[in-house]
Amino acid sequence: MIKLELQDLISTKSVANKGNSYGLGGITFVYHNKGKRIELSNRVIQMLKDPTHIKFCFTDKHLILISVDEDEDGANIIKCMNKRKVIYNVNLIKEILEHFKIDYKSKSSVTLNDIEAVEGINNAIAVKIK
Repeated sequence: MIKLELQDLISTKSVANKGNSYGLGGITFVYHNKGKRIELSNRVIQMLKDPTHIKFCFTDKHLILISVDEDEDGANIIKCMNKRKVIYNVNLIKEILEHFKIDYKSKSSVTLNDIEAVEGINNAIAVKIK
């Protein structure tokens, strides 16, 4: 379990509030001409206690997802797309990919599966960025 304090997190600056991965399940960034989205696996949704809204924060090596209320500042709406849990927010996706220097130029998607619960923050998970 990752131990983080709230003051260790760098909140995302994303604007607009405008799944289901294979294998172990994780978080997938889809970034191509036919759509830009974040897909959350069933495992991620279960670890976050089936949220309707989540917030994204950064540390140096982790992307933190926290289940939040819909009225919380910076909350992103989780939508369903063909049984997949998806977040549509192009600015957020670009910000995450750029912050962690994830190379997506030669691919249309990137999936991250190294996920742990965050100690000290309820309904939060940490996705390790390699």
